[in-house]
Amino acid sequence: MRAVWYTRPGPAREVLQLGERPVAEPAPGEVRVRLLASGVNPADT
Repeated sequence: MRAVWYTRPGPAREVLQLGERPVAEPAPGEVRVRLLASGVNPADT
Protein backbone atom coordinates (compact mmCIF):
# COMPACT_ATOMS: atom_id res chain seq x y z
CA MET A 1 0.00 0.00 0.00
CA ARG A 2 1.14 3.54 -0.60
CA ALA A 3 1.98 5.41 2.61
CA VAL A 4 3.79 8.35 4.15
CA TRP A 5 5.70 7.78 7.39
CA TYR A 6 8.52 9.11 9.52
CA THR A 7 11.01 7.47 11.86
CA ARG A 8 12.50 10.50 13.58
CA PRO A 9 11.24 13.95 14.59
CA GLY A 10 12.10 16.98 12.50
CA PRO A 11 10.82 19.27 9.76
CA ALA A 12 8.36 17.46 7.49
CA ARG A 13 10.43 18.23 4.40
CA GLU A 14 13.37 16.38 5.94
CA VAL A 15 11.73 13.41 7.67
CA LEU A 16 8.57 12.37 5.78
CA GLN A 17 9.05 9.40 3.48
CA LEU A 18 6.66 8.37 0.67
CA GLY A 19 6.67 4.81 -0.57
CA GLU A 20 5.17 1.34 -0.49
CA ARG A 21 4.53 -0.46 2.79
CA PRO A 22 3.16 -3.97 3.36
CA VAL A 23 -0.57 -4.17 4.01
CA ALA A 24 -1.04 -4.68 7.74
CA GLU A 25 -3.12 -7.74 8.61
CA PRO A 26 -5.32 -7.35 11.70
CA ALA A 27 -4.57 -9.54 14.70
CA PRO A 28 -7.35 -11.40 16.51
CA GLY A 29 -9.71 -8.87 18.09
CA GLU A 30 -8.61 -6.08 15.70
CA VAL A 31 -10.17 -4.71 12.51
CA ARG A 32 -8.75 -3.02 9.42
CA VAL A 33 -10.49 0.14 8.22
CA ARG A 34 -10.29 1.82 4.83
CA LEU A 35 -9.09 5.42 4.98
CA LEU A 36 -10.64 7.66 2.35
CA ALA A 37 -9.04 10.96 3.35
CA SER A 38 -6.50 12.28 5.79
CA GLY A 39 -5.52 15.75 6.87
CA VAL A 40 -2.16 17.21 7.81
CA ASN A 41 -1.75 19.84 10.48
CA PRO A 42 -0.20 22.96 8.89
CA ALA A 43 2.42 22.96 11.64
CA ASP A 44 3.57 19.54 10.41
CA THR A 45 4.39 20.86 6.95
